[in-house]
Amino acid sequence: MNKQPIPNVKVIHSCDDNPYYLDFWYPMSKLWKTVFNITPVLFHVGNKTDISDEYGEVHTVAPDESLPIHTQAQLGRLWYPINEPDVLWITNDIDMFPLSKSYWYDIIEEWNERRPEWSNLNASKSSEYHEYGDNYFPICYNVALGGMFKTVLGIEDSYFDFVKRIVMDESNPEREHVPENWNGEPMKIWNADEVLIIKRLYEFMNKGGYVWTPEFPNHRRVNRTYWVYNEEAVRHGLYVDAHSVRPYNQHIETIDKLLKLVEEQR
Repeated sequence: MNKQPIPNVKVIHSCDDNPYYLDFWYPMSKLWKTVFNITPVLFHVGNKTDISDEYGEVHTVAPDESLPIHTQAQLGRLWYPINEPDVLWITNDIDMFPLSKSYWYDIIEEWNERRPEWSNLNASKSSEYHEYGDNYFPICYNVALGGMFKTVLGIEDSYFDFVKRIVMDESNPEREHVPENWNGEPMKIWNADEVLIIKRLYEFMNKGGYVWTPEFPNHRRVNRTYWVYNEEAVRHGLYVDAHSVRPYNQHIETIDKLLKLVEEQR
């Protein structure tokens, strides 16, 4: 049987106008496009009009002031792919830098061979949402064709109808998040996007849906809580990704030093 061609691949991020996260877009988009040859996409919820599209696509919507801005941004990563149903999408955090060309090329190749209906590359055992199942499915990384975001997650055609439904869902936990070096108020229902994924993926799998969850090499991640790495290992693609120190403007030299090593990969 002839193997199907690999679909067009895009990686989606989201953000509001807050520079704490938005400042990551330019180096992130440059890395994905110039080193990995994968098109980065930013779903932007805000009013800024000067966001660079030099290395990637930027899709902006004006925020609904009645809804938490961070929730609007987070859910945008799950909503926008339904608009391009034949693209193979990767969901990503705007501060999670890819470090290994070989990892991503191998993942995309294996996805194409397996053709799962959905993939989560970092599923981990967790009892936090035991009423649904034993795994936690993080936003980094879900991999699926855009059409499957609507099929699996039950997403509405209207972005704001989708966001309003999730915000009003009484089953969402009142989890608050305060990032390091953060000057704003605590962000509530912080992981509403991941809770939605957990619920829907278990419903989908219980009906016989094919979800591929390869083991993720967590030992190959550079983490902001332990920003230590071997430079030669980075040059050879032995680290998969880096959950970056934040904000970017306070750590430019530290972050750019690592990204420069990634650019030296062959």
